Amino acid sequence: MHIEDLTHFQPAATEPAARLRDAIALMKLHRVHHLMVREADQLVGILSTHDFPNAGVPVQHFDHDQFSQITHHVRVDEICSKRVITIDVCDRVEKAIWKMFHKQVHALVVVRDETPVGIVTDTDIFHAFVLQDMTHESPPLVADFMTPCPMVVHCDDRLTDADELMSNRKLRHLPVFQNDGLLMGVLSQSDVRVGRHWMQEHPDDDLSVYSVMGQRIVQVKKYDHLETALRATIAHQVGCVLVVDYDLEGILTRQDLLKAMFDLWNSSATVQTIH
Repeated sequence: MHIEDLTHFQPAATEPAARLRDAIALMKLHRVHHLMVREADQLVGILSTHDFPNAGVPVQHFDHDQFSQITHHVRVDEICSKRVITIDVCDRVEKAIWKMFHKQVHALVVVRDETPVGIVTDTDIFHAFVLQDMTHESPPLVADFMTPCPMVVHCDDRLTDADELMSNRKLRHLPVFQNDGLLMGVLSQSDVRVGRHWMQEHPDDDLSVYSVMGQRIVQVKKYDHLETALRATIAHQVGCVLVVDYDLEGILTRQDLLKAMFDLWNSSATVQTIH
């Protein structure tokens, strides 16, 4: 399968000087999570919902009225990613997976003769994997690719301590528990960035993990088929699913899923060497 089979051609685009509010309206109109940022005919960046926390706007609540003043004043070029990773329209999907995993990005700009023509996202690849007939004697399981026994934090832990833990251990998600052992949610890097922004504006506030964490928990079981986790990630648009069988058994992130797909796609077909 090649990138052109998955690419969104002629994707919606915004300008560096555009207000975030207008970019959000464009995303909602086109039902997308990524916009090319163009100045004249030059591609200068990509804006995604993952960039919103840089302005103090939570990804899951970006269209709430309480953030309208922020989105009205913030410019796209103040928060968008200037780091644009490209892939050729004729490259194979395996190369896109490899790039997303190693560059730790959610989307690639698709080029033809070095000219940007579209965008392909990790969700597009997840969809392709679900639809692709991957021949295996036994379907891959969540347990084969999850991160077992993940590190956790508690609701009343200081956000600065959780931030330090995530930075030191290079973690993107931490399950959050109450002191009585009840699973309450997930703290993501995006949540932490929102908290950092708030504390910069309110230096006397010492936020807790609970004050910024996401409370939506998407669960799978470790002996579910990997496809179940993929479908859950797509349907709920989350950065990770928690693996729960009575107790927390593991965590399966989008990075884990990309690694799984690369391994499985390689094992199911002869793949061109990736440089």
